[in-house]
Amino acid sequence: MVADYVLDEHVVGREISGAWTRHIPTLIVVGCVLFNFFLCFINTVGFRISGAYVVLSEMTLVSASLLYTFSSPNRERCFWLIIIVFEIVLISILSILRDEVLFKSLRDVMIMPVFIALGLASQRAEFTKPLLWLSAFICVIALFEAFFLKSFTGLFSIKDFFIAKGYNASSFEYTDADVFVSGIRPGGRFFPLPFKTHRISSVFLEPVSLGFYAFISGLYFIAMKDRLPRRQVLLAVFLTFVLIWLGDARMALGSLVVVIACRPIFSRLDHRLSVLIFPASLLLGLFVVESGLFNLTGEGLGARLLWTFQGIWNTGNSQFFGLQPYSKEMVDSGFLYLLSYQGMWGVLLYWLPPIFFKGKFSKEAKIYWYGASIFLTSGFLVSDAIYTIKTAALLWFCYGYIIARTCNQEKGNATAI
Repeated sequence: MVADYVLDEHVVGREISGAWTRHIPTLIVVGCVLFNFFLCFINTVGFRISGAYVVLSEMTLVSASLLYTFSSPNRERCFWLIIIVFEIVLISILSILRDEVLFKSLRDVMIMPVFIALGLASQRAEFTKPLLWLSAFICVIALFEAFFLKSFTGLFSIKDFFIAKGYNASSFEYTDADVFVSGIRPGGRFFPLPFKTHRISSVFLEPVSLGFYAFISGLYFIAMKDRLPRRQVLLAVFLTFVLIWLGDARMALGSLVVVIACRPIFSRLDHRLSVLIFPASLLLGLFVVESGLFNLTGEGLGARLLWTFQGIWNTGNSQFFGLQPYSKEMVDSGFLYLLSYQGMWGVLLYWLPPIFFKGKFSKEAKIYWYGASIFLTSGFLVSDAIYTIKTAALLWFCYGYIIARTCNQEKGNATAI
């Protein structure tokens, strides 16, 4: 009887411990989304924040992810550990050859394998409801910012926070409001509102990441639609479009519409065919630039494509292989940013592993990955913000999580039959 009691006590203890630890991945990902928001608040109320606090926060979140993921590694997760090792080796070699420490570049690209592995290790986690609550919270903060900007910036001084992080104060000379520089479009908002306001940024403090978050969270629910309650999906998609509209996120809306329209096709294609999306988009972008049919001035899609292709045309051999940095600013091009710091090796190491690491995907995983590929391709061409942990952690975690929840589940069902 005593032995039975002791055994039961140990079993209960393990169950309680397991019930608590399965929430850790959710807390880490939510922390990645929100930590800048809370650092901004701390900086505004009087405790001075520097870029070191931001780096320390990111390192803590990444380290917690690594510790959770690889405390009990399996074959799939070890694949991503190998990718991490390759990235470290590549950055180390390039740092020696260029005589500079490329730490930030390593930090940006490590987010991908670390958070995919975390998602793969989170099969027992229930992430859908926390993601929906997170979207609702971000929407509330966005509405607060839209209607009560002075009160919002009184608690979250965006300008002071970015300057404290290391941004040049002169970058904010073009706006009187205490918002990020991209919060004001030179030609006004693209998506109209019944009242005059800037591009909303909510907890991300800058609007581009709000649009990225909206796309990623919307993509998750669109991909998982057949496994979730209909009411939950409708609410999530509604919140997604509200955030896209408030953030004036053209790229996010266009990408999401493509995913919704092509969802039946994506669910049937082999996910590895997505390797062709970026090369095909490069050819289409080249046509846009060379055809003369589109406006290439200002800061619209045509102009951004032109900036990217000008950078590609001016790329020398040493820059192509990452041996020499670009001599001018990357102008919001994710592809040129990665090419500048890691060369074509880094681009391939970032683009190819998620496509080829697994032989078979579930329908949900295929839809999500094609949507993510469209998102990455858009970022490669017009924005380098795709690497920020505020949204990249969520993008890659959902990728691994959907695989863990759907592919492995289908494998278990097939075994049972």
